[in-house]
Order: sequence, then structure tokens, then C-alpha cells
Amino acid sequence: MGTMTGIRKGAKRYLKGIVLVLIVALLAGGFYLGIGNRQYQSSQGLYKGPSASVNGVKIKDEDFNRALNQTRNEFYQYGAALSEELIHSFALENAINNQIMLNAQKDMKIAASNAEVNAFMDQMHKAYDTEEEWSMLLYQTGAGSERELRGMVRESIVYLNLLNTLAKEKGLTVEEQEIIDAYQSVDASHILIRVKAAGTDEEGHTEAEARQLANEIYEQLKAGADFVALANEKTEDPSGQGKGGALGTFVRGQMVPEFEEAAFALPAGEISEPVKTTFGYHIIKVNNRVDPESEEFQSKKADYEKNLLAQKFEGEHLNTWIEEQRSQATIDILDPAFR
Repeated sequence: MGTMTGIRKGAKRYLKGIVLVLIVALLAGGFYLGIGNRQYQSSQGLYKGPSASVNGVKIKDEDFNRALNQTRNEFYQYGAALSEELIHSFALENAINNQIMLNAQKDMKIAASNAEVNAFMDQMHKAYDTEEEWSMLLYQTGAGSERELRGMVRESIVYLNLLNTLAKEKGLTVEEQEIIDAYQSVDASHILIRVKAAGTDEEGHTEAEARQLANEIYEQLKAGADFVALANEKTEDPSGQGKGGALGTFVRGQMVPEFEEAAFALPAGEISEPVKTTFGYHIIKVNNRVDPESEEFQSKKADYEKNLLAQKFEGEHLNTWIEEQRSQATIDILDPAFR
């Protein structure tokens, strides 16, 4: 495991700015949208229904096949071997839940405007501005083309709007500090001098050696040495070698506490004194930061709040809401194989 994998505590890659707002819905909300990774594609062929109906509305074969592929993907990832009959049964449950939400969107007249979709697509193009990055985004979301991705974005916005409406009906709110904790971000680099764990043969220095070396590097930086050049030469973090020690952008909760505290306390352009963590001594440089009072943060604050409110409802109340809707709905199983 790379050093920064540990420092980041297994955090997911932090996406740029507002892109995080709906990529979460695209990638994490896959059970609803039937989209996400393409690690496994069925060789069983497409299902042809009808499968079931909810309050008289038949589940489209396209939606059932989405649920079917997503179900297979999930079990494939965990190495579970299930019969096709059982996989279809799980997929039917997900497809019914999906149809309940689609019906709710229609009944509540929840939609996504072209302006909302266009704005988000523009942000995605800015964040993934090379052909390679854009191709990877299409692959990760399961979209075969930009047109298909646009459709997914529209569905995601509608889903986000539905969750927000339901959250407000439930009386849920998002506190100012929750927004700050989730979206205040720092772009930083570091130079790591490792401390060898006592009683092991792993590479590294003794505590005293590491502290002395880190202090020497810090003094060189104070005297005007180039951080990038020195990081490439001195850092003992493999992921930062040849990259000037770059860590990229992160939010609170993604780094070990001592590192996080030092990084978020530094103004942009400043360098920290050596910081001790379980990995060794770090000299941190903050390249850029997005703080609550910044224009960038304020311009996106409403979107941040919307995303957090949706996450709060999804995490705490969505399953209960779906069960309530199912108990009141007329669900007809149309395919005899599922009865």
C-alpha cells in the first residue's frame, strides 16, 4: 500500500469543485439510476418483459435491464456466485423501488431544466479537460457517449431534486458548519521523511534521524530552495516522487489528523515546520485553498447545501420512505417467472 493511501485514510478521490455535487449521484446512486462501473457485463442477454407494474405503470424493459446489470455488478464485485433466478429476483426489487421514485417524480412534477443540465455539463468539461480524462469519465459512469452521459446527468439532477424535496418535507436541514467541513478544501504538496517502525526491517530512519533531516530540509526551504525540486529529490513518499510531492486537493476527514490540522492552518503559498505523524515527518506546502469566505466557495454554496441535504435524506430516510410507498402502492408482478 502506498504511503499516501494510508495518509488519506482510504478516502475517495476528491473531484474538482461543483463536479462533486452530481458525480456523487452518478456514481454512488447507481441502485436508482442503474449506472456506474462497467466491471462486469452480462453475457445472458437482455431481459424482455413486462416484469411488473407499480400503480398501473409498467416497468420499462430498459429500466429492468439497468437494475439487472447493476445487481450483477454488485455481486460480481463481492465475488458472490448467485443463480440467475436469484439475481433476477434482487433486480426486480430494485426495479420496483426505481419505479416508485419515477412515479413520485412525475406526481410531484419534479424535473431538471436544460439550464441545470447545461451548467453541469460545462463544469464536467472544465474538470475533465483532456480527451483521456473525458474518456475515463464516460467509462466510469457507464455512458457510451456524451449524449448518453447528458441523459444520465438529467436523471441525476431530477433524483437530487426529489431527495431535496423529500428532505424538506421531513424537516431536514444542513448547518453552516456541515457545509464548511464537507467542502472547504486545500491543494497541498509535501516532503515526507519516514520513521522506521521499531523492531522492523522496513526502510526509514530512526526518530532522531528523521527529525534532524526534516529540519535540515525545512531550513533549506526557508533559505529559498525550490520546493518542487527538493521534494523530487528528498521525499520518501513514492506517490510524490517525480511530482514535486503533490497530493492534490482534499477536504477535512481525508488525511490523518495531525496532517490535516497543519495543512488547513496554513495560508496559500506557505510552508509548515516539520509535522510528525505515524508515517514520519512532513514538510507541507499549501498551493491553494478554497475557504468559506472565498468567492468560489460562496458561488457554489447553494449547490453544496443541496448535495448534503440529499445525502442526509438518502442515508437516513430513503429506505424508510420507499418501504412506506411500497406499502401503499399496488404492485403487480406481470412475469409468471417472478411469482
